[in-house]
Amino acid sequence: MKFKYTESLIKEVFRELVLHNSDGTSGPITDFKMEHPIMGMIKKANGEKSLVNCVIDIEEEGLLVVPMHLFRADKAIAAWYFSFCSVQHLDIKDGWLHSTITLRNEGNDGDYVFQIRKRSPKNLPNQEKNLKYVIDRLAEKFKVHRS
Repeated sequence: MKFKYTESLIKEVFRELVLHNSDGTSGPITDFKMEHPIMGMIKKANGEKSLVNCVIDIEEEGLLVVPMHLFRADKAIAAWYFSFCSVQHLDIKDGWLHSTITLRNEGNDGDYVFQIRKRSPKNLPNQEKNLKYVIDRLAEKFKVHRS
């Protein structure tokens, strides 16, 4: 049982989740290559308050969110894929210590709010660089102003 998140552990856990739940078909989650993972927290999911650690990554067509087990860093709960064509609203707040991404997806009743710590901890040395990449890609894709 692992308690600290590392980039290699995050990628391994995601691959295990995809292989375990995949039925051999292709799709946005099974084909996703996790190249810019960042650790964050789900503050709100589908309009309901939540406090769950998650891994977030971005690709050309969408955003991947992998909620993690509350007490284990080596266990993922699920994988959510937000296709950019189905995102109705996106807001990025760039704070001093955290960045907050709020999005509303087509077909869902409420917003999803993700809070990401800006500083790179010792065990996730690329957090700051990957967060900048994800936020720049979202801002470019949706033409949003960062507040």
